[in-house]
Amino acid sequence: MLSGSKELLNYIQDMTGTKKGKIISNGINNKIFKPSNERKAYDIISVGRMIKLKGHSILIDSVNLLKEEFPKVKVLIIGDEGEEYKNLLNQIKKLNLSNNIKLVGLEASRTRENVAKLFNQARIQAHPTIDYESQPISVLEGMSVGLVPVITDVAGVREALGKNYKFIIPRKDTKALYSALRELLKLTKSDFNKITKKIRERSKRFTAPIYTQKLIEVYKEMKK
Repeated sequence: MLSGSKELLNYIQDMTGTKKGKIISNGINNKIFKPSNERKAYDIISVGRMIKLKGHSILIDSVNLLKEEFPKVKVLIIGDEGEEYKNLLNQIKKLNLSNNIKLVGLEASRTRENVAKLFNQARIQAHPTIDYESQPISVLEGMSVGLVPVITDVAGVREALGKNYKFIIPRKDTKALYSALRELLKLTKSDFNKITKKIRERSKRFTAPIYTQKLIEVYKEMKK
């Protein structure tokens, strides 16, 4: 049995009663997801299909709070136009955030190259998932570019970012998301870049070659 995180493996083992299993964290293409000289057009970016699970509405509510202190804050949400797309548009309009938040659908996220380009136009990655999901590849991709993630505590997150990473927040908590984003936006450029450097260094543990090598090792063990 293979799992992308210890938390997920423990869950599967509890459900199935088996003690066997290996942890192989996800791997990303760091030849595509790497820093570039794109102009920083957005303070915050969020990636995920526009469905309730992804928590985009919580991000929008958090931006509404941020706007009082950061009236020019810019946010980009990209992903397939799921069942929440129209609701999100209406929420943005109702809160008068049309100048602050931009929704971009399928076309922008059609290729990983497109996503990498957009990642490089932002500074912070918000991932406010409201329910259980596995280790999010988009966050690993963002880390490789140098985005600083603010993310809910889902499977594999602490393994990716470290047990003491400061910006892991509870699920469905608008104020926690707002507070984490606010803290990052208030940092000096120097202090922010220090975090970015650590994030990029940590992302080197989650490349496609490392993932492939671990798979090969598991298959070799299976043949013994």
